[in-house]
Amino acid sequence: MLGILVTIYSIYVLFTKKFNWTKSIKLRDKEAQVMALILLFLAWAGPYVASYFTQNSYVAMIVPAILIFLIPYIYTTTKRYAVTGSVFADKEIVSEETGVAWEILKTIIGVALFVVFFRFFIIQPFYIIGSSMLPDFHEGEYLFIDEASYHLRAPERGEVVVFRHPTEECSAFVKSNEILKTVVQGPCLSYIKRVIGLPGETVEIKAGSVTIKNDKNLNGFVLKESYIESNVETLGTLTTTLGNDEYFVLGDNREPNASSDSREWGPLGKDFIIGKAWLRLLPVNEISVIKRADY
Repeated sequence: MLGILVTIYSIYVLFTKKFNWTKSIKLRDKEAQVMALILLFLAWAGPYVASYFTQNSYVAMIVPAILIFLIPYIYTTTKRYAVTGSVFADKEIVSEETGVAWEILKTIIGVALFVVFFRFFIIQPFYIIGSSMLPDFHEGEYLFIDEASYHLRAPERGEVVVFRHPTEECSAFVKSNEILKTVVQGPCLSYIKRVIGLPGETVEIKAGSVTIKNDKNLNGFVLKESYIESNVETLGTLTTTLGNDEYFVLGDNREPNASSDSREWGPLGKDFIIGKAWLRLLPVNEISVIKRADY
């Protein structure tokens, strides 16, 4: 989203030779081209570059965003002073400097609010740790998690979701902090699995396969899971009927002890789901939109 907005803004800079709509010094053609390229680089590559220098995903997103909004003010202010010849020329310059400082402060506050909203309600970065989602998802891959979709609709079978692992401590935190859980991880660990069973369905694991029973399929149907290794069976023997807002999730890696999922700790409540895996960004040669599995 930020990349799209900055791309539109960069096109505006190229065509108008201005950084903003009022009181902006006109840029030369080459200046506009260079500045547009800098903005595009910060928007699309900045977070990934920053992530290599910090393990903090907040910093990796916030720093490039702040630079995107500060660069226009810093550059135009510097150029304006160069035109007037001195930063101490007269009271008008002092007044202008105060105005620029206020604009920068407002920009920082605006960027911070935008990034916080974007980070906690729209898109969240996620690093894969472990091998529970092999063969399609590998340790160290960098994903974008869509946090907005599940506010508008329910999760669907075959979607890959990121959620809070529902331990007793995490469950207590989630249930007692309806608002705070949106912006604070609390004592919860984030897991990534695939949605197998939906609310109201019965999930049966037997003889290495997964069977789903629901109102449309009273006798059940066996899931044909093309995303797991062909020579690996789903271990376990259990039958679970899901309640309202409960989901059955499994890791794609069905090797013994490879995945801690609903076979081990039971159904997953919707309140624990953070969002669905939407985009794979790293490694670069595997950039792709993550699609829902078809059965």
